[in-house]
Amino acid sequence: MSDVLFTIQHPADVHLFRNAIQQLSEQHEVHVFVREKDVNIELLNRYDIKHEVLTTSTPGIVGTVKTQLIYEYKLFRRAMEIQPDVMCADGGIAISHISSVLDSTSLVFTDTEHVVDSALDRRHLIYNFADEVYTPDCYWLDLGANHFQYSGYHELAYLHPDRFEPDPSIRQQFEIDDDDVSIALLRLVSWEAFHDRGNSGLSEIGTVIDYLEDSGMEVFISSEGEIPGQYAHLEVDLPVDEIHHLMSEADLFVGESSTMASECAMLGTPAVFISSLQLGYLEELEHEYDLVVNLTPNEEQYLLNEVETILEKDDQYWETQRQRLLEDKIDTSNYIVERISRHLSTDHSTKTDSISAASKNSSGRQENNIE
Repeated sequence: MSDVLFTIQHPADVHLFRNAIQQLSEQHEVHVFVREKDVNIELLNRYDIKHEVLTTSTPGIVGTVKTQLIYEYKLFRRAMEIQPDVMCADGGIAISHISSVLDSTSLVFTDTEHVVDSALDRRHLIYNFADEVYTPDCYWLDLGANHFQYSGYHELAYLHPDRFEPDPSIRQQFEIDDDDVSIALLRLVSWEAFHDRGNSGLSEIGTVIDYLEDSGMEVFISSEGEIPGQYAHLEVDLPVDEIHHLMSEADLFVGESSTMASECAMLGTPAVFISSLQLGYLEELEHEYDLVVNLTPNEEQYLLNEVETILEKDDQYWETQRQRLLEDKIDTSNYIVERISRHLSTDHSTKTDSISAASKNSSGRQENNIE
């Protein structure tokens, strides 16, 4: 039996890895370590995933650096005790550093280009230390010889139809008994994350809400921060693990969260993403599948026209686009399990040889590493 270590630093990490954790736990010892942020602890509890909290998040640049140092120190001590065969993370600053000291293999999954192009370039902080880095094949950047790509999205690790079955009864929780009533979901983010600073999104919230309500839609808001008082009654009040059922029932998503825009696309719900950020997976979802519209804050004047165009198309159009996507993409959880399992062996020398072979095979251009 091998030891596998996962780190969780964001709620999205819980969703990305929860199915892989559960599958691997059937045959191996799986250890989950957490830096508390937002609702990630609540999600882990809802999914009954055993975990250990190492630290909490602290606001501000100084607080972020201090928290990271404490987190890495505590994780290093626990990893020294466990001696994991594989360490796996989304982003992966800590595991990349620690695994380079231990006899462990680090597997880093990422789909976000702007954390590489930010002031603290993660190519120097993480990817040069990681044994293997995995991204969707729509990822724009070349991260080096240890960069592998696959045909999928992070969100298909938990929203692939083999992993998720929507519950249409979610409408009754919001007292929407008429199936003909359309639902719009808005998402606002705080822009306080270290890699989000300097970026922005939706500014004319009231204009959007008024337009959607005048169109006869039921509007709900999910927000990281406080919602303006006149719209507070629209806030979504759901258990943290049920929001995807509402996304599936929604007819439209408008928001600043790239993850939620992509999640809606996986479920066949058209999304308008408003942000100064540009991401390869959202560009692909727009240009290949027409499931997302990407707008910058400077293009916000076009928002209502884009919403109108979306609402003119029927449900069958969006389901057809979703099916095209699902035919092209894989179940990301299965891929994560397969990648980790390649490095798990009771024979230590076999593990070392396989890591060496993987390094040799990945020494060319990243196109040779597309899975």
